[in-house]
This record gives sequence, structure tokens and C-alpha cells, in this order.
Amino acid sequence: MNKTILKLVGVTAVFITLTTLLVGVGLTRIIDQPATQIDEPVVEQPMTRGLPAPASIDAPQLSDDELVADIAAKQNVVILLLGVILLAVLFSITMIKLALQPLREVLEKQKQFVADASHELKTPLSLMSSEIQLFQERHMDTTPTKESIYTFTQHILFDVHRLTAITNDMLQLVKLDNDTKKKTGETITLKQIDSYLESLQGKIKLRYPTHTVQFTSEINDNMTLHASPTDLMQVVEILAENACLHTPENTEVEMVQTLENDQYQLRISDNGQGIASEHVEQLFVRFFQVDTSGDRPGTGLGLPIAKELTEHWNGSLLVDSEVGIGTTMTLVLPAQKLS
Repeated sequence: MNKTILKLVGVTAVFITLTTLLVGVGLTRIIDQPATQIDEPVVEQPMTRGLPAPASIDAPQLSDDELVADIAAKQNVVILLLGVILLAVLFSITMIKLALQPLREVLEKQKQFVADASHELKTPLSLMSSEIQLFQERHMDTTPTKESIYTFTQHILFDVHRLTAITNDMLQLVKLDNDTKKKTGETITLKQIDSYLESLQGKIKLRYPTHTVQFTSEINDNMTLHASPTDLMQVVEILAENACLHTPENTEVEMVQTLENDQYQLRISDNGQGIASEHVEQLFVRFFQVDTSGDRPGTGLGLPIAKELTEHWNGSLLVDSEVGIGTTMTLVLPAQKLS
């Protein structure tokens, strides 16, 4: 949207400049045009009974040079008006195109989002349908055992949880796209951040008991962030879970927070398989997943949500990854030191 505003300002400036130049050149030509001088002929008036007779007034005749000058002046005025009208038309057309550009981008983005969402929702729905049909065929003439019922319900619950996750993520992205999420927050101190991260560390440990999450702080001075604690914790949780999700069991995920040039940085590193350079730029594309085998759960919406939430607070997400070495995600937010 900011780019569109800059384009509109630029086009307006060009239009004003061209119009000013055109009017200036046109007025200069008109002023420099020699004025038409008409010499009125002296008419001798005859005397009638001692009084001058009414003089007959003949229309003044212009010479050829004067006629040419008069026509040229009129042509200059017409050319000036046509030039201004043409510039106005071009300006209007350009402004309309620029004004409609954000709308076209939004419509295209929505079309792509609907197509991707439909594809993602179709997969768990198809799996649920297949599981139900298979269960019915297997137990058409037999009574299902407790084990088969438990297995069937577990598969269905897994797909239901996936559908719920996709739906919730899509709703959050729609809110972010529509700017319905107001930029309200609070001042968060370093002590609060440490508490949040320690709590998150325990939460991740419960979800991924085979992983080890280490948290260290390299910040000596106290500092504050202005953001939403909920948003901040959601971003960190997405990054930490993403690291655990794409690393093998019995591996370590490291979280390190630093303060550099009034910028709060939280690095979350893993020693997983890493990400190829051609895939790094696509990590924040909605529904994109590097691993498409389906062995690992995920909606492909976590990192896009984390990116948009971070940018909501004038921050950024940086990615540094090398295949076979691991990946480091860095959350960067503006910070202030406490005096």
C-alpha cells in the first residue's frame, strides 16, 4: 500500500510539472506573438448645412501579416487547451489504474488463498472419508473390537485436530489481512520475557519429550519491548515447535536472546537437516512445506503467521540455514534500554 501511495504522489508530481511547463510555453508563445495593430482610416466628413454629415464607418481591413499573426495566436490557445486536456485524461487513466492495483492484488491473493485452503482442507476430509468407509466394510458382518474402535477413533481425531488447526490459522490470517487486529500492546520488561520463555520451555518439553530445549540470555542491561505478550509468545512458540518438528528425536534446540544496537534478538537454532537455499525464501509463503511426505504434522501457515505478527510490531524474522548443518531463526524487535 505504501508503494501505491508513492506511485500516486509521483504521478501527481509529474502531471503538475508537465502541466506547468505546457502552460508556461503556451503563454510565452502567446505573449511573444506580435500584437495586431489596426490603423483606423481618416474619414472626411462632408458638410451638410454647416454641420458635418454622419460618417460611414467601414470595417477595418487587416493586412496579410496581421491575419497570419491573429490565426497563429488562436492556434496557440487551442494547442494549449488540447495539451492540458490530453494531460488531464492521461493523468486520470493512470490514477485509476494505480488506485485499482491494490484491489487487484487483494483479489488475486484471496483467490490463491481460497485455492490453497481448499486443497489443504480436502486432504484430511478425504482421509476421514476413507477411514469411515474402510471401517464400515471391515465390520459389515462382524462386531468391531475395542482395539479396532480405538484405532479408528484415533485416526479420525488426528484428522479432526488437523482440520481445526488449519481453520484456526486461516481465520487468524484473514484477521491480519483485513487489519482488524489493532496495534495495541504494552511495555514488556526483560524479566517478563525471561518468565515467558521459561514457561514456553516447559510447554515445549511436554509436547516434545525427546527434545531438549536450552534457553540462555546474553543481555546484561535491562530493556523493554512494546508489543503484545500474546503475539510475542505465539511467534516464539511457532519457531520453537517448528525447530522440534523438523529435527530428529534426542536432539537439542537452543534459544539465545541478545541485545544489539537497540534491537532485541532471539535466536532459535536446531541441528536438523537444514533447508535448501531455493526453499528459504518460500518459507513464509502460505501453505508451503519443505517436507511434503505427510509424515510430520503441520499446516504450512505457522511461519507466515509468525512473520506477519512480527512485522505488526515493526520487527523482522531472519533465516539462516545450511543443508546438513541446521537452521537458525532470529526474531528481531525494536527495544529500549532502561536508564
